Amino acid sequence: MMNKLRNYVLEATVPTTASPYNLGKRVYKMLQVVTTLKTEGDFKNVADKMPEDPVDEMPIHPTIVGLQSTFDKVWTCLGDEQAGIIGLYGMGGVGKTTLLTQINNKFLDTAKGFDVVIWVVVSKDQKLEMIQETIGKKIEEEDYEGLKMHDMIHDMALWLTCEIEKEREKFLVQTSVGLTEAPETRKWEGVKRMSLMGNRIENLSEIPSCPHLSTLFLNENSLQMINNDFFQFMPFLKVLNLSYNYDLADLSLGISRLVSLQHLDLSSTKIKELPEELKALTNLRCLKLDFMFSLHIIPRRLISSFIKLHVFRLSDFGQFPSEDSVLFKGGEYLVEELLCLKYLNALSIQLKGSCALRKFLESQKLHSFTQFLHLEGLDESLAVLSLTGMKHVDELVISCSRFEELTIDYCPREIQQIRESHCFHSLGKVIIQECRKLRDATWLVFAPNLKNVAISHCFVTEEVISVEKCGQVKEEIESLNPFAKLEYFRLQNLGCLKSIYWKPLPFLHLKKFTAIGCPSLEKLPLDFNNVKERRIVIRLDTHLLEELKREDPIPTS
Repeated sequence: MMNKLRNYVLEATVPTTASPYNLGKRVYKMLQVVTTLKTEGDFKNVADKMPEDPVDEMPIHPTIVGLQSTFDKVWTCLGDEQAGIIGLYGMGGVGKTTLLTQINNKFLDTAKGFDVVIWVVVSKDQKLEMIQETIGKKIEEEDYEGLKMHDMIHDMALWLTCEIEKEREKFLVQTSVGLTEAPETRKWEGVKRMSLMGNRIENLSEIPSCPHLSTLFLNENSLQMINNDFFQFMPFLKVLNLSYNYDLADLSLGISRLVSLQHLDLSSTKIKELPEELKALTNLRCLKLDFMFSLHIIPRRLISSFIKLHVFRLSDFGQFPSEDSVLFKGGEYLVEELLCLKYLNALSIQLKGSCALRKFLESQKLHSFTQFLHLEGLDESLAVLSLTGMKHVDELVISCSRFEELTIDYCPREIQQIRESHCFHSLGKVIIQECRKLRDATWLVFAPNLKNVAISHCFVTEEVISVEKCGQVKEEIESLNPFAKLEYFRLQNLGCLKSIYWKPLPFLHLKKFTAIGCPSLEKLPLDFNNVKERRIVIRLDTHLLEELKREDPIPTS
């Protein structure tokens, strides 16, 4: 091409006898040819970028048996122009993702009339920007001012935007903003989920109309009064949280109108009585009644009427329940009603008395899914083997003035039996308080995952782990590696305590150690070689602090 250009130029410079007009005309034509040849010789783009594959192949796991028929149905729907959106639903593990992956990869073999296939994962906390970015990267062909988008993708993006914006409009969140009154009732209309938690609202006297409201958080306020008609126009409310309203003494009878209610939390309120009208809440799945120190009446047959109940929590209720309450006799009647709930699968409970505990332990079902257990008022010892079915208990509280011990026959056979049962493997927190006859808590060595232990006001306790009881099986006990995961250890007002353990323990995860009001305790089971480099908060009696300084000058606070 350069030779051709050179020849044209040479021809233009050779003098002839032609008129100036003809010469000018010829030069003009040659300049046009030069311009054309220069354009043809522009090698700015020597190669084009390979077009993006319309489908990204996804790795796939072995096919789940039985998916082929479902695959065929979905594939048929994809060819139906009337099908705009296809939804797949089912519990986890049935093969939804595997099926979608098969469909995605099938597009590699057949175009099916689509220009591009885009795989976007949308979580519960979906972000529109993330969806847009994923679609944009797949489509490409973009510049700094915009991108070219297929009409179908454009419509889908607009639909997603509208749907997300609509959902945002259905939320009313005014958390910890110092409200002393609830928002105007006109603002409640159309709201689906509302949170007013962490404010100073005292009264709910107006009657809002909330035909779409499903979730209402009123916890951590200063509520004293709720109008009986407040809940009148909330037919679809499913979640109601009134917890930590410390001055709320009466529960509005209007709550019985919430026939769709599934979750009710009344914890840490001053409510004295649950009204009989609550029986109307037949869809209730979760009921939380923790730290209701004034609660003394739960009508008989109320709890058992919640036939769909899955989760029940009750701890630290009133001291003097009335005879017509399910709390009478330390919770014995309550245990009987809990046994009637076929769907119950998570239980936190306080039992006040040996009869209630015996009734509870008779049911393998109940203690198999108990997560929290508070024992109070026991008048006898309790065999550890009777608790071997409690494989999911996370926290155990024992506060019984006449309780002597959790008994174990410290022989190799029983120790092996306890270890194989894994009964305390889920136990993370133990509180032992006001057990005035308790001499030790040796059974704690069988809880390998303990993170928090607190023993207080046990005035005859001499040892935490008894040397005498473990004497015959010392090696087996040491092999259990006691307190290996402990983070918080508190010993308080134990006037007779002399020993925690017979030798130093590593306490590799210890964050805070407290020994206050333990005048007879002379030595701490701390391995200073392991803890001196770590920041452990230590609160000690003066004599223990001085002893600690003499043994090893580690920082204390």
